[in-house]
Amino acid sequence: MPFITEEIWQNLKLKKEKKSIAISSWPKKEKINEKLLKYVNLSFKFISKIRMIKNENDIPKNKKINIITEKIPNWLKVTIKYIEKICNINIYEYINKIKKLINFTIEKYLFFLLKINIIEKNKVKNINKIEKMEKLLKIINQKLNNENFIKKAPKILIEKEKKKKRDVEYKIKIIKNTN
Repeated sequence: MPFITEEIWQNLKLKKEKKSIAISSWPKKEKINEKLLKYVNLSFKFISKIRMIKNENDIPKNKKINIITEKIPNWLKVTIKYIEKICNINIYEYINKIKKLINFTIEKYLFFLLKINIIEKNKVKNINKIEKMEKLLKIINQKLNNENFIKKAPKILIEKEKKKKRDVEYKIKIIKNTN
């Protein structure tokens, strides 16, 4: 994640010059700040998890979402402004339990993603599926209502069209019942 590395580099207090990490010389060996290293690793995990959840749930990367946690951990307090910007999220501390949440953990910390965005996205997908199936159903009905088709087509083909009609009607019914 080079953009994060550059952002961290630009904000390090130890650094005297404000030039890019890409053109800077290697720093002199100093004692490693294990705590900061741990915070950065946890931040990377958090960012990866948010991106994975957005991807799995078809949430656009540019869509701002809300993350709720029972307690904002110290490592997140240090990196929160960067993570919120990188992931396009808002992170809130909230103690009460909320329904309709996706949860995930980073170490011992529990985070929640409101499912509202996902539910709305699924409704839109289902509406699109229904529209496509209704167009297909219209075409099938046109065939089955066409006297020439009924007279000239083999019975097997007519039965296939009738079965296709039943299947499409059943799928439409199922999708409508899930909304």
